[in-house]
Amino acid sequence: MKLVYSPRYLEHENPPEVSGRLKAILSYVERSKLPVKFEEPKKIDEADLLLVHSGRMVDELKERSATERSEPENPFTKKTFEIAKLACGGALRAAEIADDEGFSFALVRPPGHHAGRDFFQGFCYMNNLAFAVRKNQKGRRALIVDFDVHHGNGTQDIFYKDESVFYLSVHQDPHTLFPYRSGFVSENNSHVKNMPLPPGAGDGEFVNAMKEGLKAARKFGPEFVAVSAGFDSYSQDGIAELRVAETKTFSLIGKEIAKLKLPTFGVLEGGYYLPDLGKNVWGFLSAFL
Repeated sequence: MKLVYSPRYLEHENPPEVSGRLKAILSYVERSKLPVKFEEPKKIDEADLLLVHSGRMVDELKERSATERSEPENPFTKKTFEIAKLACGGALRAAEIADDEGFSFALVRPPGHHAGRDFFQGFCYMNNLAFAVRKNQKGRRALIVDFDVHHGNGTQDIFYKDESVFYLSVHQDPHTLFPYRSGFVSENNSHVKNMPLPPGAGDGEFVNAMKEGLKAARKFGPEFVAVSAGFDSYSQDGIAELRVAETKTFSLIGKEIAKLKLPTFGVLEGGYYLPDLGKNVWGFLSAFL
């Protein structure tokens, strides 16, 4: 199995979304002697960012990075723009490997699914997964599966009117959790399926929702799969109120996606309980061995 990673991802500075997240995953991989190989992110043309983001937004990200003009959830240093662009390149490389080998995963930061066509927020600057889907789509029908505890409002924003992409998201009810204004059943259409869960929902509810959502996704007829993999529904995580208690739940989610038997790539989103983050990430990845 190939994981896409660059040490430069550790240079991004955001106290809530710490570099220790990737270090914890890498440490688990090394300590457990897992069967993985590492690949470098792909270098991308800045102009290609316009596939998913507006020119105004890209210019603002560059300006904020140059001047280190920050937002509370999105601090900027002079490195921010380049590292965020490198995260897009990591997702794209994972997508390319999946086409050739069946599966790959991008160990990137900053995360991306709260970045929309013309906005950034929630620790996210550019939408890594959306960029990789669009750049590597090549006329195919794409399925995006998002199991981060927060709704991927940026991803939905980018693809909401694009009937070549099916977006499935299982997340905590946004009446009770960020982003608050997106991720409701009322937004669903022929290619968007939001499945919000109430606070307190646990392992069984999470897996059952994923199974139900994937039934609808199969009817769409996808030709490849992209996964926004967030591990912050874990009961120890503390950032939300879903109660996924077992690592095997992330493995079961992976197995349900693997049943589609399509080229699949994943991109790291949330997950903040460092003692178990590596174990939980590997629980998901192991489903594709």
